[in-house]
Amino acid sequence: MRALLQRVLEAKVVVDGQITGEIEHGILVFLGLGKDDNLDKGKKLIDKILKYRFFDDEQGKMGWNISQAGGGLLLVSQFTLMAQTQKGLRPDFGPAMPPQEAKILYEQLVEYAKSQFEHVQTGIFAADMNTFYFDLFIDLYLGANDFCQLAFQRFCQFFRRDLCIFQNTYSFFIDENSRAILSDSQKY
Repeated sequence: MRALLQRVLEAKVVVDGQITGEIEHGILVFLGLGKDDNLDKGKKLIDKILKYRFFDDEQGKMGWNISQAGGGLLLVSQFTLMAQTQKGLRPDFGPAMPPQEAKILYEQLVEYAKSQFEHVQTGIFAADMNTFYFDLFIDLYLGANDFCQLAFQRFCQFFRRDLCIFQNTYSFFIDENSRAILSDSQKY
């Protein structure tokens, strides 16, 4: 299970010209589900996202979680996060959970998130979604299994070019033990 978190000023998902999910400031979560993932792993990840303190507190330090900051949570299914990019010139999506199973798990995770937090919005699973957001220049990657961090970072940079034209971003890759593996400041 992999999640790419983007702290945003506002975000929305549009499917067939209709807004399916929209938040003002908060967290946009691109969520990828792998073959070995389950509801327990997902609940732990959702709990971690909801508790993670990366909003500014009264002192201007990252001391508040999403609830303390009064933000919203936008969950978007994104199987491409499960891509293996270590070999070759084409991503391998083999590690992604099959769509029928992933839809069930994604919907369970959405329901769990809604039971834990009031302001949850979503995209539509497996739909052709357009995601628009204005960001606050910080990304977080939360992963529940081992992978090549540098390859994933490069893949995300390619992926994010389609979403944002200019930004200064600080990327933190967080492993299951909440250790920062790599932080990097780059202009995409």
